[in-house]
Amino acid sequence: RVGAALCTDCHDEVTKDLLFVHGPVAVGACTACHQPHASNHAHLLAREEKEACLQCHSAIQERMGPGAHVHRPVGDGCLACHKGHGAKNKLMLTLEAPGLCVDCHDKIGELVSEGTVKHSPMTAKGSCLICHDAHASPFEKMLVKPAMEVCLACHGTEVTSASGKVAN
Repeated sequence: RVGAALCTDCHDEVTKDLLFVHGPVAVGACTACHQPHASNHAHLLAREEKEACLQCHSAIQERMGPGAHVHRPVGDGCLACHKGHGAKNKLMLTLEAPGLCVDCHDKIGELVSEGTVKHSPMTAKGSCLICHDAHASPFEKMLVKPAMEVCLACHGTEVTSASGKVAN
């Protein structure tokens, strides 16, 4: 036996019950990330965890350039938020946002759950990612664009009501 068939003889549970499977795993390219015999890295990875991920996910590496605000878990590695082989959530996330985000950002989670008036992006699916980049950003607070542009993306529109047009 060779290739992925050899790996799955012992590791057939790797993709069990997953809705989203990592590309290399889906095509049986286990050695894209792993050494089959021995390694100096956990899980027989061919490189350190972050390096193993960034060899293919180079766009994230580019966003982590000089002056970037890098999300602490990204600096530490990818598996704090993502599963390596696949997951039940899109993007191989361990949980969907905002649940994943408030696991660490618990004070924001408490504020949102206890607040009587909630800003709509905080209750929308994928909420945190509407305004923030989960990996790295050139903007403070890891915003997807400058703060005013983030706000004006939704609040720079006019809403027509019975009494006329009103700025949102």
